[in-house]
Amino acid sequence: MNLEGYKSLLQVPSYFQYFNKLATLNLSGNSNLKNLTAIPQSVQYLSLEDTGIEELSSSIGSLKNLISLVLRNCKELKTLSSNMHTLQSLDHLNLHGCSSLDNFPLLPTNIKYLNLNGTAIEQVPSQIEGLSSLQILDLGNCRRLKTVPKRIMPVTQALNDYKPDIEEVSFMNCLELDENARTNVMEYAQFRILRIATASLRLGHVYEESQLFVCCPGNEIPKWFSYQSEGSSININLPPHWFSPKFLGFALCAVVGFENYKDYSSLMFQTESEFKTNCGESHRFDTQLWGWSGDESWGVFRVQRLVDSDHVFLWYDYSLNLNFVKGKDGENWFTNLHDATEASFEFYPVDMFSDPIDACYVKKCGVCLVYAQDSPTDMDQDVGESSKGKRSREASGPSGSGVVICDEEDEEEQEPKSKRS
Repeated sequence: MNLEGYKSLLQVPSYFQYFNKLATLNLSGNSNLKNLTAIPQSVQYLSLEDTGIEELSSSIGSLKNLISLVLRNCKELKTLSSNMHTLQSLDHLNLHGCSSLDNFPLLPTNIKYLNLNGTAIEQVPSQIEGLSSLQILDLGNCRRLKTVPKRIMPVTQALNDYKPDIEEVSFMNCLELDENARTNVMEYAQFRILRIATASLRLGHVYEESQLFVCCPGNEIPKWFSYQSEGSSININLPPHWFSPKFLGFALCAVVGFENYKDYSSLMFQTESEFKTNCGESHRFDTQLWGWSGDESWGVFRVQRLVDSDHVFLWYDYSLNLNFVKGKDGENWFTNLHDATEASFEFYPVDMFSDPIDACYVKKCGVCLVYAQDSPTDMDQDVGESSKGKRSREASGPSGSGVVICDEEDEEEQEPKSKRS
């Protein structure tokens, strides 16, 4: 049922509670709607975008079938109901633009999508660690956000039970993040890449779409990227035996500068890669990497995105490795893939229509070869954790250049052998 834009609507009519087959209710744009009552328990999709809701009352807890709750741009919303955690069917919670909201009650553990963009939070809610199904976390434009824990996304499953999927974490325009917070973001990205990659290798083609995307303010490529270059392109000499059974693909990174960037649309990165063998074979592979989506609601782009500071974008996509090995149609690109000796990557900012964007440019880029670690149980250790004898670190993979996770006691024997272009 669509009741969008009825300015005279002050409350939901009481008889609505008897519509026991109603699955979708759109109350967006009703700016005089202050309280939420009489919502039928059958509702699965509820939108209260741009309403005057000031608090989410305890009655929300009766909506046991609720899957998606959109409270976007409810600027008067100050509190959520303390019984939000009882909504066990809820997997999509959009609080984008709720600029008066600065704290959260416990949330359902099975949430997959959590949008806190533009809220007034000063730190990442500690309960994030317990949201075991979380795949997408948007913390963009949280102007007061200063600190980030080492564990940004949950790690509640053992590696043998872990089923990777798309994971996105955005700190776009969170300019108050301190240096320690930015370091935590990138160190944890390294940990997630290794976890996703290793699980994807174990599970094979069933989860070949496993991806990671991280964005936060900054102007440096993380040190664990073995190959780094100024500008939008990078050429690397692949070390001998780089393509081993433990090779899990490439992690890519770019530092992007913005100059009065104002855009309703999405930001993507057209990425051109070329691989050459020592026998003269060459193959090019083009793909698009995610940047961020446009400010879209109900199919309409409405608010310009303003970005003026440098941001670091980091990607890992296991399917790129599969495409490289198998080719787009399943054919082998190289007779002897391990003979590839050179690779190049170039990044172009484009919009959702693949048109170039002039207001942003790639200032630096980096490539990292990712390898499986020797002990899968190491993946369940926290980033930076040394008390239990394990930690995430740069180390030599089978190729002599890459990232693995290994025992601390092996550090002296496995000195990094990074190669930079």
